[in-house]
Order: sequence, then structure tokens, then C-alpha cells
Amino acid sequence: MKKLLITLIACFGILFTNAQTEKGNWMFGGTSTFSFASNKETPEYDGEESESDYKVTTLSLATDANYFVIENLAVGMQLVYTGTKNKQDVFAGELEIKQNNLGVLPQIAYYFKSDQLAPFIGAKVGYFSRKTEYISPSTDIDYSESKFGGLAYGFEAGLAYFINKNVSVDFLVEYLHTSLVSDENDDYKIKNNTIGAGIGFNIYF
Repeated sequence: MKKLLITLIACFGILFTNAQTEKGNWMFGGTSTFSFASNKETPEYDGEESESDYKVTTLSLATDANYFVIENLAVGMQLVYTGTKNKQDVFAGELEIKQNNLGVLPQIAYYFKSDQLAPFIGAKVGYFSRKTEYISPSTDIDYSESKFGGLAYGFEAGLAYFINKNVSVDFLVEYLHTSLVSDENDDYKIKNNTIGAGIGFNIYF
């Protein structure tokens, strides 16, 4: 039993020593972003663009896995869900619009490591799908929905605070751009730009 205990302590010691942002380590984590963002959306139909600026409540949840290919530089994959809700005035009253977005985004991030603090910057690009539900204020107008898919890319910057050798709490701001095409009509496109702030955590080993 004593030998087993010594072995376990030694293994944990090696784990803690080699953790964080060194080459060959893995980083797994999750991030939640909640914001009352200023959204700029640009619908485009048959090459003709129009713009709409509105306030929207946005909730984003993301999980990712990353590998440090060299010291402080990690590459990986992020799965992200974004839900938005806003209301617009129409002739029949106030139309409620709900959107559910799902993205698969390869990403890269660089950490400026210094003891317990590590500022970082990152970028990502991949595919996003969107399902939009339109809920009418009038019972005389039927509920409808639309589906879109296309390119997404984003940038982020933040600060990782290491509470121990293997766990960090991350504070970040991020920008995400999507350029999506309707599943039913290739001439109908929507471009969207969103800025938000969030908090997350990562586990390193």
C-alpha cells in the first residue's frame, strides 16, 4: 500500500509538472457567453443587400478540445451552440424571432504564459447551421420557420487564470461572423456580426 501511494503521488507530480501550455499537452474545456449584443445583420436576396441593426439577447455554449503543437500554441476543434431571441414590430403587432445555431469550428490559439496568468488570442473558422422560428403575435397568421447554412469565422482575446497546474478560469471577448445561405433558395443569404463577452474553464494534461 505504501509503495502504491508513493507511485500515485509521483504520477500526480509528473502530471502537474507537465501540465498547462507546454508542447504535447491537451486542453479540454467549455465556455458560456451571455450578452445583450449589438447585432448587425445583412439579408441579401439575388445580390441586393439590406441592413438591420437591432438589440438581441444571445446565449452561447461551447465545448472544445485542443492540442499544443508547440509551446503556448494550441490547435483544436470547437462545437458551439448559439441561441438568440429578439422582437420586431410588424403590421399585426410584435413578431418574436428565435434562432438556434450550431457550429463546428477548427480553431487555433496562442497563450502568453506568465505564472498564474496567461493572456491569449485565437481564431476559428468552420461551418454554421441556423434554424429560425417566427412566432406571430396574431393567431390569424401561421407559425413559420427557415433554415440556413454556411461559413462562419471568429476571433477572440482573453485572460486565463490558473487556479492550479491543471485548471484555468478564462475570461474572454469574442467576435463571430456568419455568412449563411437558405436551404430553400440559394439567392437568399444572411450575413451576421456579433460581439459578446463570456467566461469558461479549461483542463490541461
